[in-house]
Amino acid sequence: MRFVRGLCTLALAGVLQLCLFVNANADEERIPSDTLWRFQQRYLPWHSLPQAWNTFTGSSGIRVAVLDGFFASANADFDQNRFYRTSLAIGMLHGTQVASILGAKSDNTLLMTGVDWHCSLGLYSVDLQDDSSMAEAIGAALSHGARVINCSWRSQTGTFPEPIQRRVADAYQAGAVVIAAVGNKGADADPVPVTPGSLDGLAIGVGGLDKYGRLHPESNWDWGTDFVACADTIGVAGCPA
Repeated sequence: MRFVRGLCTLALAGVLQLCLFVNANADEERIPSDTLWRFQQRYLPWHSLPQAWNTFTGSSGIRVAVLDGFFASANADFDQNRFYRTSLAIGMLHGTQVASILGAKSDNTLLMTGVDWHCSLGLYSVDLQDDSSMAEAIGAALSHGARVINCSWRSQTGTFPEPIQRRVADAYQAGAVVIAAVGNKGADADPVPVTPGSLDGLAIGVGGLDKYGRLHPESNWDWGTDFVACADTIGVAGCPA
């Protein structure tokens, strides 16, 4: 088990899916059998996920795309859940962390618990310095039927680069949900909004909370921040298969 700190690392896409099924007043919980669940109890219950799982644990029919830098070549917790992957690299990398939290195969006594226990994952390796690469990955995910597209990054070259705007608008028109980080500079996003997280009405921007439920000191805020999630010391499975 490794612990990471990163905004949008909780992969709020899955949280939003499952919260649709949560009864806020429900007392009954479903606790998974995964061996690393005890390390995750700090943050998953924040989002009422044990109550959500008592009603709905996800569906293999939900295709979720994770667009990130690189992914480990194999991961026992979600290899069987993949519907697509691009170029991969050996090692414990950020994309693997995000995908594990979002869609690790769960309640199987193996490693960690994913937010959505059964979703189909698409792993798209993108050049995080190239707007065209990011835009192409969004387009590829849409062509493969992704309904949720998770982007734990921002454009490095401009406030609202046209290629990314166009692809995010395509996703919106197709009925897919784009979820993106609002940035981790600890700054007001009004003067310098980030893309795609600040594309109001087209993408859902995610900020971060610390372990006390306060705005994380590294999280951006204001423009484009639609939701916040725990972003402090997130446990992830760190053992490639």
